[in-house]
Amino acid sequence: MGSVTSGKILQVQPNGRIETFFPGNNEIFAANSLRLDDQRGILWGASSDFLGVRGADGKVTRRPHRIFALDIRTGKVLRVVLMPDGGFGNDMAIDPKGGVYLTDSNRPRIYYLAPGAKQLQVWAEDDRLRSQPVGLAGIARAANGIVVVGLFSGGRLFKVTPSPQGTQVDAISLQRSIENPDGMVFAPDGSLLVLEGAIASGNGRLLCIRDILTPASQPKAIEVLADKMESPVNLTVADRQIWVT
Repeated sequence: MGSVTSGKILQVQPNGRIETFFPGNNEIFAANSLRLDDQRGILWGASSDFLGVRGADGKVTRRPHRIFALDIRTGKVLRVVLMPDGGFGNDMAIDPKGGVYLTDSNRPRIYYLAPGAKQLQVWAEDDRLRSQPVGLAGIARAANGIVVVGLFSGGRLFKVTPSPQGTQVDAISLQRSIENPDGMVFAPDGSLLVLEGAIASGNGRLLCIRDILTPASQPKAIEVLADKMESPVNLTVADRQIWVT
């Protein structure tokens, strides 16, 4: 578990005991999203400087946002990669090769960090992937390589399809808009699990959208799996259970 105001990352043991996995440092001052690359034993995270550093004159300076990689066995810092162009790295998805997809909440962009690369590259950019005050947030990658992203303030989902000519961005037609879509992941059966942050209404929900990538003549139905949560932001699936923060 991470935090938007501290680089400390906590680990919950099977018996419920909570331990500090990583204490944070000068380079990693927040962990507002985490994504595990289990195959390579790497924990990726986004570190965005919400609080900034207050100087003796009272002026607040914000450090460049970044992503980082930790060795899951030792907690050793493996990589720190700065966001380009003043971007705000929000959430990540991992592909089978260990590449990292990353949403930018400031710009209508999805970045990709190839395995072994030192810099993020723009993977998709489209002005429709913009909303105010917060743009892109959650991201999930399907087994066929198609990526789904959500606009946090815009309430819409988009699918991004890679091709040799580039990427194609398409809006996903839904039965209703989603109030602050955030963390998302594909379930083993191909359904998309999405958290509805619901800042205004206060009724945070865990949603399920089935067959989201298949063409349909009607808007996709949204199923509520759980509700009455306060600001759910991130989720993951493990051992047929859905874990939500």
